[in-house]
Amino acid sequence: MHKSNDGLGETPRRLRLSWKILVFDYVLLGSASWGILSSGADLATANGRHLFAGALANLALVGMGITVTVGAFRQGKRWAWFANLIPLFYGIPMISLDAYYVGFWTVAVVPQALGFLLLVLALMLPADIFWRSKAIGS
Repeated sequence: MHKSNDGLGETPRRLRLSWKILVFDYVLLGSASWGILSSGADLATANGRHLFAGALANLALVGMGITVTVGAFRQGKRWAWFANLIPLFYGIPMISLDAYYVGFWTVAVVPQALGFLLLVLALMLPADIFWRSKAIGS
């Protein structure tokens, strides 16, 4: 066990690993924005502006996810476990649409699919910690 510096006592190893995987996962998800923009969104067209807006929205989700993960999730707050489910509601439809229209093995889809798998792994590793009658930081 690792003594945490947030006053909560000892932090389980699975939780320490999990939040680090989640941060890596969010950075990987952010790389999808690079994939979207690397094809050169033409801002003079409505479609180009929509691509740019989607890439910015994706980066905003990444920023919020990292903030929640490094703060509350790392401390074992149950609401942060639920908050980290939000990318699934965004990611599953986007992966499906991109895979159907662009192809699965593209620079915009592969990071999202890997991110999806990492997110599920990272949330399942410490799930019992968050689902106890009293979570670590609740």
